[in-house]
Amino acid sequence: MSRAFPVATLLIVAGFWVSIWHFWDKRRWFNLLRHSKFFGEESRIQFTADKVLVSGPTSKGEMTWEAIEDIELANNGAFVVLQKGWSIYVPKVSNGQSNNLSEIIEFYDKLKT
Repeated sequence: MSRAFPVATLLIVAGFWVSIWHFWDKRRWFNLLRHSKFFGEESRIQFTADKVLVSGPTSKGEMTWEAIEDIELANNGAFVVLQKGWSIYVPKVSNGQSNNLSEIIEFYDKLKT
């Protein structure tokens, strides 16, 4: 028997372990999120010409447009990409009202030009 057999077996077992761990951890994270006392609470994001206002059940904040690195359009909305890898998803329609994505993109374009 060659030495490659134990190494290959170890790599296969490690691959299965990583896959199982990923799905278990993802499921655990979703369960923690769903059982949070703030699950389903409303968060509001307001885009103005000079800043972005955010309010939720536990906090309020504001940021300038300089914090936004990019806006990526999606099929049913847009991702507002913030610094350090964070992003905010803005749907085209929320709570029965249409969001004006073109206005948000216009604010962003004015800042970047």
